[in-house]
Amino acid sequence: MRALKLRLARWMVATVIPAVFRRVNATIARVVRSPLHPLLGPRFIVIRCEGRRSGRTYLVPVLSRRSGGGELRILTSARALWWRNVESGAPATVYYRGRERDARIDVVRGVDAPSEVERALASRGVVARTLVALPASESVLLRVWLSPDV
Repeated sequence: MRALKLRLARWMVATVIPAVFRRVNATIARVVRSPLHPLLGPRFIVIRCEGRRSGRTYLVPVLSRRSGGGELRILTSARALWWRNVESGAPATVYYRGRERDARIDVVRGVDAPSEVERALASRGVVARTLVALPASESVLLRVWLSPDV
């Protein structure tokens, strides 16, 4: 029975969960880029990045928190793969509040002590709370500066 449960769990992690996340992420990305974006609130943004190896364009919906100076902060796990496609300081495209904006993204690995902004982000859900509990070597902070709105 234990072996059956283990096989079922591995199957779920390998097939079901990624399929669900692909559909959920695609739906969120579609809503954030549409006039319906207020339904999700201002915290959701979509980062458009190009795969380092494949060259494919990816749309990655993430939760962000605005900090001082017009900067958006995103806290994620170093185990996640998507952030590796965003080079630090390289120009990027971000969908924020239903509009496409040019942005600059800085990647900070190993956040030692999350500031109040990261703590506020972490208080928003189980996954985010888990990120704050991660050791510094397993956390990544992305700082996003949006171009002025025209």
